[in-house]
Amino acid sequence: MRPMLSGLLLLLLPVTLPAAETLRANLQPVSSRVRSGAPVWATVEMDWNGTSLLEGRLQIEIANGNQILSRWESADMAFANGKQQFRVLLPAWRAVTDGRLLEARMRFVTKRGVIELNSQPLPTGGDYGERVAVIAICDPLGGRVAGPGLEHSLRLEQYAVREDGRSGGWATGYARLTPEEMPAQALVYCAFDVVYLRAGTLAQLRDRQLAALRQWVRGGGSQLVALDGPAMSEEQTAWLTEL
Repeated sequence: MRPMLSGLLLLLLPVTLPAAETLRANLQPVSSRVRSGAPVWATVEMDWNGTSLLEGRLQIEIANGNQILSRWESADMAFANGKQQFRVLLPAWRAVTDGRLLEARMRFVTKRGVIELNSQPLPTGGDYGERVAVIAICDPLGGRVAGPGLEHSLRLEQYAVREDGRSGGWATGYARLTPEEMPAQALVYCAFDVVYLRAGTLAQLRDRQLAALRQWVRGGGSQLVALDGPAMSEEQTAWLTEL
């Protein structure tokens, strides 16, 4: 029992990297706001400037002051010199509606010990602490088509305006994606309230993406599909018919 306990204590010790070696991390939610009470799909960028291969596991905690709201840990990872990007799905936490900024705390755990990484603010709720609904918009330009689109009609706050001009308890966030960026796992879509496929998008989605969308919709997800655009294949037509 003692050797096991000693090994655990050693694992928790901080690692002092050589002065010339640094590991930095940046976490950015894919959507402009975080959906209330839902998993958070985020992009993580790791920047390692060491000369050797760095192996370990990334840990992320979402904290509200001294209270830990959510924890996530990766599988074993390895980083060579330079920047690497990947996406993670962080577990949901209890909604915070007081408008305060939460904190994402990150560390990298190696066999030698723990490398404490930078912490960064993570906004939650709307400007006045409203609950947030998130719309995922997908088109070949990453949801950045000029001019107002159908997604603006889905903003809940415009239908519940209070006398003081505030949104009546709701705010809307957007995740703007290209077809290549669309998730291939149904669970990731739980970060969104609605998925809107603009014209020409459906024909560009792969089978795994379509299967994940089908599973999410059948589980209660909401989806809008614009059919103007390139002709769909028989498989895509059948997929749409099955929804």
